[in-house]
Amino acid sequence: PQEMAAYAPEIAVEEVASYGWTTLHLITGYEKLAASIHQEWLDMNAPAENPVYLDSDSTYSLYIQGNALYYDKRPCDLRDTEERFFLHIYPEDAADLPKWRRQYGLTNLDFAFHDYGVLADGRCIARRELPEYAIERIHTGQFAHSDGPVTWEAEIPFAVINERLHMREALSSGALIAAAEYDIYLQDNTLYYAKQPCAPADVEERFFLLLFPEDVNDLPAHQRQKGYADFDFDFYDYGSMVGGRCFIRRALPEYAIDHIHAGQYIYPDGASTWEAKFPINPFNSEEWLAMYDEVVSTAPNIAVDYSLYVQDDALYYAKRPCAAADIEERFFLNIYPKDEADLTDFYRQYGFEILDFEFRDYGFLASGKCLIRRALPDYPIDRIHTGQFIYPDGGITWEWELPLKR
Repeated sequence: PQEMAAYAPEIAVEEVASYGWTTLHLITGYEKLAASIHQEWLDMNAPAENPVYLDSDSTYSLYIQGNALYYDKRPCDLRDTEERFFLHIYPEDAADLPKWRRQYGLTNLDFAFHDYGVLADGRCIARRELPEYAIERIHTGQFAHSDGPVTWEAEIPFAVINERLHMREALSSGALIAAAEYDIYLQDNTLYYAKQPCAPADVEERFFLLLFPEDVNDLPAHQRQKGYADFDFDFYDYGSMVGGRCFIRRALPEYAIDHIHAGQYIYPDGASTWEAKFPINPFNSEEWLAMYDEVVSTAPNIAVDYSLYVQDDALYYAKRPCAAADIEERFFLNIYPKDEADLTDFYRQYGFEILDFEFRDYGFLASGKCLIRRALPDYPIDRIHTGQFIYPDGGITWEWELPLKR
């Protein structure tokens, strides 16, 4: 008993009686020990950040991360864990199954909750490793009685899982190129739309997608007169809604694109409910992230809401962590020359050159990092005044004025 108490502080051991060679101990605290063990298991086996969300309409929410399927429910009590779970894995190629399983066409991984899960602090989590072979679909749920009717079930094609894996990668490492009703990301010549929270009303109207090429001759002959390619679509042709989140994935043509006009409109009237116009930046995410790392590691900076750097006749704005809310407002950039004669006639009345801009025109957001690069004028500069303001009201969210020695 003493060794047990030393190993598990939750357990208390009290000697209550002694009869010759026999000593009677009262041992308490097993409930605390069990709760501690369960919580430790929960912390070790719960999905980490950003699992792929598969299904939220079931009694248990379903996630996939790595090569494991997770069942998650809260609030949860013992009644939610009593009945047996069924888990049927259908391979893309039945030859991957053991010979005796091929006649059924699936791997049966039915289980009892207590063998693969834990209930702690009102939350139930079960974790099942998936087979290594290529999976076509998963069918899972819970029986009402031993092997009788089901209380809930979900069937998930693995194509959907792969799609969401691509989507998660795009949202974490792709370039945010438009922040509108839907945030729009670009990765590997594919556009990703994301919206959260999202409801059925957000996907009812038709989407329009207009692509303006750098060279109009890249368009089919019937589109050259318009000067753009039209890729209108309905949400459910390219999107999915899961757990209050909406995702759309549209591959882009191979030709060079100058800019994109996207949004949603009321069909057939044509009135837009939202729209966004944005250029396709010639840099890819790897180049921008490399530029970010180089600038912040080598150039001296002024730390405000964005850190400001001057390097190679360019002004850089860098921010991490950075999200869509950090790039919504317009940036102002006023350049004061050492000699006002270097200004155009229009700007001489102000005494500085105005280079205000939108983030999407000169910036890049990827992997939680924002970077903006603005080339500076060639004339000698005395100082720079920059920041962000709420357009068109003009309220400044942050600003900084810095002298420039060039």
